[in-house]
Amino acid sequence: PLQSCWSELLVLDHLCRQVTYGKESCVYLVTGQQIEVSTIVSQAGVTLSSLVSRAQDLVAKLKALQLDKQEFVCLKYLVLFNPSVQNRKQVELTQEKVNRALMEHTHKNNPGHSDKFGQL
Repeated sequence: PLQSCWSELLVLDHLCRQVTYGKESCVYLVTGQQIEVSTIVSQAGVTLSSLVSRAQDLVAKLKALQLDKQEFVCLKYLVLFNPSVQNRKQVELTQEKVNRALMEHTHKNNPGHSDKFGQL
């Protein structure tokens, strides 16, 4: 399963790091360094600039949802247990369990934000 979704897991890991530690106008790297988005955009090509811009938009949306680490972990599990891999039935059962855990956690920890699970 990991071979089919490693890029999605890396993106989710990056987003989690940005939401947890990053400043609004910076990209927080694995090394702990922060680079201004404007620096990246000024030195990057069109494709990378577009990706950085889209990632920053997504980070802003995730920050607005106030995702916590447990919710990110559940999202990673949902990506990891993708039904397009072998042993589909087991994957679907695992997805159901993770979905249920995410829903319970979200409802329990965000009583005033009832639609958060749906937004995830």
